[in-house]
Amino acid sequence: PKPPAEVPPEKLVDQLLEVSGLSRQLAQIPEKVTLGVRQSPAKPGDAAAVAEIEKIMGESFSAERFQKRVRDTLKQDFDRKRVESLNKLLAAPQMKKLIELETRPLNGEELAAYAKKLSKSPLPPERVQVLNGLADSSRAPDFAPGIVAGTTRAMMMGAAGGDAATMARFDTAFDKQKAKLAKAVRDATVLSFAYTYREVPDAELAEYAKFYASEDGRWLMDKVMGAILEEARAGAEQAGIKMAEVAKAHKGATATAKAPAPAPAAEVPAAAPGGAPVLTARARLDARECLKFDTNQAIHRCAERFR
Repeated sequence: PKPPAEVPPEKLVDQLLEVSGLSRQLAQIPEKVTLGVRQSPAKPGDAAAVAEIEKIMGESFSAERFQKRVRDTLKQDFDRKRVESLNKLLAAPQMKKLIELETRPLNGEELAAYAKKLSKSPLPPERVQVLNGLADSSRAPDFAPGIVAGTTRAMMMGAAGGDAATMARFDTAFDKQKAKLAKAVRDATVLSFAYTYREVPDAELAEYAKFYASEDGRWLMDKVMGAILEEARAGAEQAGIKMAEVAKAHKGATATAKAPAPAPAAEVPAAAPGGAPVLTARARLDARECLKFDTNQAIHRCAERFR
C-alpha cells in the first residue's frame, strides 16, 4: 500500500493558527486599532475626519495583512515536525479549553467590576505568581505596545505631513515612554488573565505557562510575535504616508486658492478631503515644541492646539 500523502505546509500552518486561537486573535486587530483611534486624544473633533483616519488605518492594519505575515513567517524554513507536534498538543482537550477562554471577547464592564473587587480583596501571592509566569512565557504584554506604537506614530506622521525632522523628534520622545507603556500593558495583561482564567485552578494554569516556556512554545511565540510587530511597523508606515499625502494635497490646494485676505497659516484650521484636519507648514513647525513633553498624552494635548 502507498504511504499516506504528506500534508502540505500551508494546511498545517492554517491548522496551527486555528488550534492555537491565533486566527481569532489576529482577526480582532482591526477592531482594536479602530478603538484606539476613537479613544486617542490626538484624534480630530470632526466625525468625518475620524472616519477618514479609520478608513486609512483599517486598510493599513487589516486582519488579512497580519494573517498573511504570520503564515508566511511560519512557512519560511518550514519545520514540519515541530508544527505537527504543536497541532497535536494544542488540540488536546485541556489546552483547547484554555484557548477557548482566552479568545472570548472581554466584557469591559465585567472586567472593571472584577478589578474593583480585586482592589478590596487581592489574589493570593501564589496565584499572582502563576499569572505573572503566564504573562512572561506567552509574551502577551509584547503585543499591545507594538500596535499602540504603530498607530500613534501613523497619526502623528499624518499630522506632521511626513516631516522627517518632526518624526525623528517624536520617535525620540516616544522611545522615552516605552518602559512606562510596557509596565502599564503588563499590569493590564495580568489583570485580564486574572479575569479570563478566574475559574481555572493554579495547577492547570501553571501547566499552560509551562507550554509557552517550552522550546516549542518559545519557537511559536517568537515567530508569531516577530511577524505581528513587523507587520505593525509596515502598517504604521503605510498609514502615515497616506495621511501625510492627504495633508500635502490639501496644502497644495490651499496654496493655489484665491482669497482676498488670508489669515496667518497657524491660525487657519485646514481640512483635507473628507474633512480630515491637517497641519499647515507653519503649524507643523510650531508643533514640534510638543515633542519636549515626557508623555504621549501631553504631546497629543499640545499638538491639538496646532490643528
